[in-house]
Amino acid sequence: MIQRDSATHIARGVLVVLVFIHLILPFTPANHHPELHIKIASILFGFGFLAFTALSFEKPRAAFRGGLIFLLALYLVSAATGASPITEGILPKFIFATGLILGIHTNPQSPKR
Repeated sequence: MIQRDSATHIARGVLVVLVFIHLILPFTPANHHPELHIKIASILFGFGFLAFTALSFEKPRAAFRGGLIFLLALYLVSAATGASPITEGILPKFIFATGLILGIHTNPQSPKR
């Protein structure tokens, strides 16, 4: 069984990679997008994932759950608009979602007050 600290680090690492993908990658030659609206959307998504990354130090379960919902919504919107078919890049999508699910299930629920 995977340790809770390891799962937390994996899930937080997934969020950090998603921040990098959305804040840095669109401005590099490797994944250049000339359209301004795509860059703006990518920046907003990057800051969304950055917020979940910061929250993961205080409330990891809530941050990973929110990050997973945000990620799945992003996948669904991209597929619905035709920007990225759901099967395009299926392995990274699966790995990111699995890492966040792992973080959700290995962190205990917050105590009720």
